Amino acid sequence: MSSTLLTENISRLWTSVIANQLQKLGTDHVFIAPGMRNAPLIAGFKAQEEINLHVGMDERALSYQAYGYAKTSGKAGVLVCTSGTAAANFYPAVIEAKKSNTPLIVISADRPLELSQTDANQSIDQKQLYSNHIKHFLDLGTPCESVSTKAVARMMAHAYEVALRAPAGPVHINISFREPLDGKLQSIDSKVIDNAKNVFEAQSPARQLLGQNTLDISSIMPLLQKAKNPLVVVGELNLSDVNETREQLLQALKSCPFPLNVDVTSSLKFDFSLNDGLVPTFDHPEVYEYFHNNPPDLILHIGARLTSKHFYRYLDQHSDLFPVVHLSKSISLSDCGHAVTHNFNVDPINAIIALGSFWSQTPSTKNLPFSPFVHKKIDTIENSKPLAFPYISKRIIEMIPSGHNLVIGNSTLIRSFDSYASVAEAKSLSVLTHRGVSGIEGFFASATGCALANKKPVTLALGDVSALHDLNSLELVARSSTPIICIIVNNYGGGIFTLLNLEKGEELYPIITSPHERKLAPIAKAFGIEAHEVNTRSEFEMTYKSALERKQSTFIEVFVDTAANNEIYQQLRTIKLS
Repeated sequence: MSSTLLTENISRLWTSVIANQLQKLGTDHVFIAPGMRNAPLIAGFKAQEEINLHVGMDERALSYQAYGYAKTSGKAGVLVCTSGTAAANFYPAVIEAKKSNTPLIVISADRPLELSQTDANQSIDQKQLYSNHIKHFLDLGTPCESVSTKAVARMMAHAYEVALRAPAGPVHINISFREPLDGKLQSIDSKVIDNAKNVFEAQSPARQLLGQNTLDISSIMPLLQKAKNPLVVVGELNLSDVNETREQLLQALKSCPFPLNVDVTSSLKFDFSLNDGLVPTFDHPEVYEYFHNNPPDLILHIGARLTSKHFYRYLDQHSDLFPVVHLSKSISLSDCGHAVTHNFNVDPINAIIALGSFWSQTPSTKNLPFSPFVHKKIDTIENSKPLAFPYISKRIIEMIPSGHNLVIGNSTLIRSFDSYASVAEAKSLSVLTHRGVSGIEGFFASATGCALANKKPVTLALGDVSALHDLNSLELVARSSTPIICIIVNNYGGGIFTLLNLEKGEELYPIITSPHERKLAPIAKAFGIEAHEVNTRSEFEMTYKSALERKQSTFIEVFVDTAANNEIYQQLRTIKLS
């Protein structure tokens, strides 16, 4: 079907111009929550030949699918919904997108003025619904002949531009539709149609973002040249940018002559081993102790926030000893350690590549004593018999093929993967996380969006409470044409809270750990997904190996005993630097 300008009525004329404008700007996937008030929008997008429509019954799940697609591809995830609470169900994903600088465009249909200000059915005040959690709000009002389609196209293109302009983030567009909502014929002035045709048939969008010059890092060079013993820390990076420039990034970072701490959210952590000068996470007491006794003379933090809270504890207790330089796209006060002395608003991807030239000419200071304690921790994990989080994350990294997608849930799992450190082996993985606000919802859905963006198999590692929050999204997993292996670690509640060693707070565990008695594999089977229950290490390895060889999605439920898991963590904490 070719792209078509719809002229049945003014609402369809506007929406086909809007959809065509987004197509010209690069939109190829649109995520639609069904409804009637948004029927004109559905018709407009359906009339564009290069746009693929994805329909989701659960609006929250759909929004996380769009989020996962946007974060992996770098393109804006376009969400369309009807009026009422539909857009409110997008709210968690919008907040995550704002915090993680991920471009989302929410287009909500609304009742017209005469209905939205009364007690009409399915009407709420949708203006400024997302408050300060979006970059831009555009109220297009109700389609009418007195507003030119050229103006509508320009405003839509500007909204798209804002979503992608660094730092990227979500925008909200609200459109009020009067009836007819279907294809009923309605007279339109011929001049209005002719003007719309001119906009529609133009080869280029009404306006477009041509580039963002955020490459210059010359102003930080005097600080770097003065430092003799710096620590380089890489936090969260834009996943789509990493995927596009991975080889350049690796070449630059592997030329870094200084100790290098790479966070799991950077999507580069598993490309490095101790042999490359990798500093394990500060969550290891041994790492904290070493830098307490041997502080750097500068910390260069590139990218967004780190997973490790102990890194920020270290800054809080030691930052008076050295300058902290932060290179980030963000213009917000992204300094939860209150330690940054020099902030530079630059693109961290470009900064890393540019720093490669400087690093390649600098003597190395990478002689670090971390290998002995890492070997001891590896032995502890391998020699303990029960299934536990450190073993599961370690095996996944060892078994997952290079080039695959890895989506990691929050709480214990993200910390377990961040604590992983290889002595010599490394592999490239595209790692998707939700660390903007560290919510536990939407992971099944965002994994399907990740798979949609780059067509590569996905391994999703998720806790049971997070899985329970997103069960509706198993429908999206079942429909995915790209295999998604869902590894659900079930310890019958939020086991991370038992690792926090609450003082005089044990009586709260029955509430804050969200205890339950549910097995989840039978639920996955109800969605038509092949599902397995795993209780031993050998079963896990065999089942995961088989799932990697399949061409369809698989659900693996891994049962972990909380007490046994906590015991292994306690053993890992007692290992010391030698």
